Amino acid sequence: MSLLAFSSDGRTLTAARRMRKVLRWNVETARLLGPPLLTPVGSALNLHGDTLTTLTTQGRKALATLWNLTSGRQIGTHEVPRAANAARLEP
Repeated sequence: MSLLAFSSDGRTLTAARRMRKVLRWNVETARLLGPPLLTPVGSALNLHGDTLTTLTTQGRKALATLWNLTSGRQIGTHEVPRAANAARLEP
């Protein structure tokens, strides 16, 4: 695992794997919460574990995508310089 965090309410565990998958589990049932979110190049969580930023590449573009990990929904996507190779969140 390259990233592992619990949501602020402790109900969801999120893991970003080196195999480029972001997985979410319900802690109480130990069941996966849907399919992997995407195939990131890099990822970072905020301090509370509720928002995930992933970095993906599409041709000549690099895209930073924000995810709400409680709902598993995408918050937004922003184009970033292609040279970017890691994502970082500030509190």
